[in-house]
Amino acid sequence: MGLVRLCVLSLQGPILAAPLLGEQRKSDTDLTRLFQGPLNRQGQQLEDLWVEVPVPEPVRLGDGLVLTRPWEPERYARALLRSGPGWQDPTWAQQGDQDQELYFPWGILDVGNGNHSAASGLLLGDGQLEAEIAWDWTPWPAWTRTRPA
Repeated sequence: MGLVRLCVLSLQGPILAAPLLGEQRKSDTDLTRLFQGPLNRQGQQLEDLWVEVPVPEPVRLGDGLVLTRPWEPERYARALLRSGPGWQDPTWAQQGDQDQELYFPWGILDVGNGNHSAASGLLLGDGQLEAEIAWDWTPWPAWTRTRPA
């Protein structure tokens, strides 16, 4: 799990720092982009091999296995200061407009909407998010055969 955390943090660090440094970064980093193209000898893509699974309990943002893409410096700063619209409590809480996907076997949460506030929860180490959908990317036997129907 330590190697997974390191990989997520290496992807996430520059994205989280860019708005605060006044830099423009592409906000379209998507975990699935790491797995583009055929993944086995049969030419299957990731979408052919993953399996939708039940969504487990919420993911703690402080655990660091979260991909979030804040892009607008002012909104990001308000979220970090917990001073923007909707902040009535200094403790982070999931908002109704947020959606995210959870990827197994790693437990990585990929935020769709609500990137600024999710980044706040990640960096300040509080709160949790409940995924709307979960995918299991566990190799289906070693990514070599077709998944049974």
